[in-house]
Amino acid sequence: MEIFRRYIGSYPKIQVNHAQNRDNIYWGVKRFSILKPFWRFSYFSGDNPDSAYFWGDYHQKHIKFTRNFTFKTLNTLARDPHMPYLDHQKSRFSNYWFSSSDAGNLAKFNRLLAPSNIDRLKKEGGAAIIYTHFASGFVKKNRLDGLFQKNLAYLAGQNGWYVTASELLEYLLTAGAGKPIKSRELLKLEFWWLWDKIRR
Repeated sequence: MEIFRRYIGSYPKIQVNHAQNRDNIYWGVKRFSILKPFWRFSYFSGDNPDSAYFWGDYHQKHIKFTRNFTFKTLNTLARDPHMPYLDHQKSRFSNYWFSSSDAGNLAKFNRLLAPSNIDRLKKEGGAAIIYTHFASGFVKKNRLDGLFQKNLAYLAGQNGWYVTASELLEYLLTAGAGKPIKSRELLKLEFWWLWDKIRR
């Protein structure tokens, strides 16, 4: 993080846990409030002060936004209208939490960014934070995927506000977000995440 600050000029604002990294923060079973009795058995220990992988103090001090859930819909804000929110169960080593829309590879990205979904997002007046891996099939034989280009061209033709995730989250804070999330609302997010996984 110090190297990041030296080259970029500031600490990163956003942290996204990645797959099986042992130093993930509140990851695995710790993502779910209903599984709190099992948190102590978690493989992931970035938030465990007794672990060699601990960095929760730095995370809480420098990282403003941490991502948890991903959803199948383009309108991230419709699925998670509370973001960025505070989670009292995780407040010792984190600040605000947010969600994103799942476009983890080329096929998912093209489905998510289909013109019909863009039109729906526009009609709903929503907001999207999209996560993807651009190394997952977007370029073949030194050429960008054609449908990907077509979808992005359609998106660029809309009267949208295209900003980084942190800019959107900062804006949502000024618009009244940033409150502690209620238990029932957190359970709803957990349910929607599970439902999307089952549907996939």
